[in-house]
Amino acid sequence: MIRIHRESIPPPVLAEQSIAATQKLCEQYDAGKRTFNFDAKIYAAPQVKAVLKLAQHLKCCFCERTVGEDGHIEHFRPKGAVRQDLESPRSESGYYWLAYEWANLLLSCADCNVRHKANLFPLASPNRAVSHHESVETEMPLFH
Repeated sequence: MIRIHRESIPPPVLAEQSIAATQKLCEQYDAGKRTFNFDAKIYAAPQVKAVLKLAQHLKCCFCERTVGEDGHIEHFRPKGAVRQDLESPRSESGYYWLAYEWANLLLSCADCNVRHKANLFPLASPNRAVSHHESVETEMPLFH
């Protein structure tokens, strides 16, 4: 995985819409919902993709191949479901509360996102945050 230096201020669409969208997901979780609908018009908006392309020098965050218009917005911590490894069952909800978080968004090629990374997010220890009521700060991701 390549090191990415991005602006600390998110693109306007994230700054304007992410708080309300995240709050809605958290309220749904607290009401018992465990599968979510995510608005790609927010996290994968053209301006988000453009800023990530610039920050990543048009390269996939994983394999460093050149990414064109076919690039995917990848969630470092998977938004919808998560697995420790290929043999592990998928969790119900993933890191839903980070779906619109600027620091959680990357640009990847379609191959890396769909075939390789998908919903994998291995941790060195089993202490995984499972809801917005827990912190990801104590997690030790094996992806860097």
